[in-house]
Amino acid sequence: MIYLPYKEAFKQEYDLVIPMYIDTEADDKIIQCFGYDICADLDLSYGKTSIVMTLKKIPMKRIIFIGLGKSSQITRQAYRYAIGEFVRKERRNLCIYIDGAFCEKININEVAYDTAYM
Repeated sequence: MIYLPYKEAFKQEYDLVIPMYIDTEADDKIIQCFGYDICADLDLSYGKTSIVMTLKKIPMKRIIFIGLGKSSQITRQAYRYAIGEFVRKERRNLCIYIDGAFCEKININEVAYDTAYM
């Protein structure tokens, strides 16, 4: 895994993994990349994976969205499992964009820690 500052995540070349909840809006960077809120077209149910080709609009070839379900129903264990399952299957360099993964039930420090120790 690669750890980059927020501003660099969309400038690097590794596939970008974005955990998302059904009931949250897409980050402005994602909307800018595709020109609209692509998350409305994705299945963000818990554990679902959607792979979107970037068509060279940004340096990486693919953005991989991992559905986390409803933010009111997530637990730290469920977050770790959803992200960990994908990371273990891929076994290659990935950049995980965690900005949309924290919510009322999981704070940013817990998300960062759990992502770092997959």
